[in-house]
Amino acid sequence: MPDNPTLAAIEQRISTTREQLRNMERTYTPDFMAMDPTARTLRASLTELERQLTSTRLSSQQAAMADAEEQASGARATVERLRGQIANKRHEALPGASRRPRPRGKARPRGGGGGPGGGRQEKKSPLRGAGAA
Repeated sequence: MPDNPTLAAIEQRISTTREQLRNMERTYTPDFMAMDPTARTLRASLTELERQLTSTRLSSQQAAMADAEEQASGARATVERLRGQIANKRHEALPGASRRPRPRGKARPRGGGGGPGGGRQEKKSPLRGAGAA
């Protein structure tokens, strides 16, 4: 059952009209049904109701799409506004963000001083050690 009450009402009328036609078809021959004004009216009504149903569904879908697009646009605007607020808060919290000091940890020696060999390490040959003289 659709959420739209108009669609539900049209579908109910279609169902009722089809049931009336089926009841007549059980009683009368196809030739009689083709000439009977009531059967002809029911068939015409059924055709019109089906057209209304298609048209109403299309309108409902278009309205739902427009609503969804509007909500998406609003959500995008909210995201951009929040991103701007976050950027402002970061800027306020870290006024020198581009000149921030590095996190403090173990100090590493820089340059060539500090140990035997002037901070340079010898390259070890794979031959040294186990059997090289």
